[in-house]
Amino acid sequence: MKFLFRLFYQCLMVSTLLVSCYFAAYEMRSYWLALLLIAGAPLLQMIVPYDKLAVGAQPPVSKIKLPLVTLPVMLGSAWLLATVPQTGLALWLGLAGIAGFILNNYWVES
Repeated sequence: MKFLFRLFYQCLMVSTLLVSCYFAAYEMRSYWLALLLIAGAPLLQMIVPYDKLAVGAQPPVSKIKLPLVTLPVMLGSAWLLATVPQTGLALWLGLAGIAGFILNNYWVES
């Protein structure tokens, strides 16, 4: 079950990244860039592990997993919630990305 959720989450993030790239290029709205930040940070961590706490170089000192990945995701979600004009595709993809990120890090990893 956890493997299927992880696979579904990665597919959702890739499709969110592609959709937000398309709309950011053609609509020129800032909330699509926020969605790029929400979807791009976990995918970048998967491709190039830049958060050293995830690699296991140090023992975790807090309960926050992946602090360098969580920061852009939360900043992107605040940016998205502050700039999205109405309920639509961008808001729902952003909320799905946040929920998937939290579930993927705290449920699937444990």
